[in-house]
Amino acid sequence: MKRLFTIRNLKCQYPGASKPVLEIDAFDVFKGELIFFLGASGVGKSTLIESLGLMNQTVAKDPRTELTYHSSRGNYALLDLWEGDPKELAQFRSKEYSFIFQRTNLFEKVSLQSNAILPSLADVDAFSQVRLRSKALAQQLLQNVTDSDFELKNAGALSGGQKQRLAFIQAIISPHEVLFGDEPTGNLDWGNAQKVMNTLKAHINSEERTGLIVSHDINLSLAFADRIVLMTGRSTSANGQEQIGQIIEENVFAREAEAWKSTNGTISHEALSDKLKSHFEETAA
Repeated sequence: MKRLFTIRNLKCQYPGASKPVLEIDAFDVFKGELIFFLGASGVGKSTLIESLGLMNQTVAKDPRTELTYHSSRGNYALLDLWEGDPKELAQFRSKEYSFIFQRTNLFEKVSLQSNAILPSLADVDAFSQVRLRSKALAQQLLQNVTDSDFELKNAGALSGGQKQRLAFIQAIISPHEVLFGDEPTGNLDWGNAQKVMNTLKAHINSEERTGLIVSHDINLSLAFADRIVLMTGRSTSANGQEQIGQIIEENVFAREAEAWKSTNGTISHEALSDKLKSHFEETAA
């Protein structure tokens, strides 16, 4: 598999903070994967997405840090993009990345199809071609995840769950190599969460895209992930109250037929489910 992100000696720290919130010694993302990042609140899941997605400059400067994105257009040092021309950074994000969050940003007085395709029309050089392709794809995706009532409404008349499904379609249609999602199914019931994840999984497989999803949903992760990364906290105080998030190899699980493989060996689907549930119960106590 082709490596898409190389992460080495990464420390993420917010301005004004006295210590990092996340430390990762080594982690790679490969093209074509759908990865779910699980873990308790405060272990740096969203921070990792913000850093890789160039949404927030939280990476602490360290000469040992490598944070490289391997595009078909070349290799990009993400820290160099932050320090370079803001227009180049914006162009990079618009061509390479797409995002979906719990909070949707829709045009409430226009149709569902128009909402779905508008972000994909930023490429003015190929406007006509992109518009036709996007309209066809939007119609196909809307049929996959909507019902008749949904299709007849403008975005402003949709329920929260319907808006979430539309935002998923919008993110999939937008030009991208990587789709980042931070709790993107949080407003959806199980049935509709399955619908949109089935659509996303099919898109990733057919278009050779990559998806990085932050979630607390164990069942959805087990159903759709190619890899599950259980992010944990490393205690930095005697009482265990202060922690730094981390990714360690033994908590990275790759799908292998009906089981999952980590550096500790192979674990069954049921055993991994129990392990993840136990972890969340312990961290919530």
